[in-house]
Amino acid sequence: MLLQLLKVKPQQLMSKLLMCFDGFFFSFSETLDPSPPTAAQIRYVLFHNALPFVGFGFLDNAIMIAAGTQIELSIGVTLGISTMAAAALGNLVSDLAGLGLAGYVEALASRLGMQVPDLTPKQVDMWQTRLSSHMGKAIGVSIGCILGMFPLLTCKNVSS
Repeated sequence: MLLQLLKVKPQQLMSKLLMCFDGFFFSFSETLDPSPPTAAQIRYVLFHNALPFVGFGFLDNAIMIAAGTQIELSIGVTLGISTMAAAALGNLVSDLAGLGLAGYVEALASRLGMQVPDLTPKQVDMWQTRLSSHMGKAIGVSIGCILGMFPLLTCKNVSS
């Protein structure tokens, strides 16, 4: 064994030693339980997920209301469709627009300086992080939908 080590070039020997150390380090680190995310990290995950969904909710509701109103006033009158059918068609237009605008909303959110939360893969998979992520999305889309109701301010209430 010693004679074989003497015949090996120093670079190869160092490479073999590093591979042994690397394998030991990774097997040791996998046995450690990661600490759960801190409260600050959980808040950041919530905010990081909420911000783009404010944009999604806003655009979805605003486009749906505007498109539904226009459909009701044009096609709805011509074809005699109900207000709910016009709203459903407005929702279709809004969903299709959302598919096209998703990349722009995410780009705008990243321009605002939102960095990906600094978490380990195991921390990302913890229930606290997943709950915070889902809550952020729900809060964001709720705020966005409420803000996206602004077209209702421009509609005139016509009594029959």
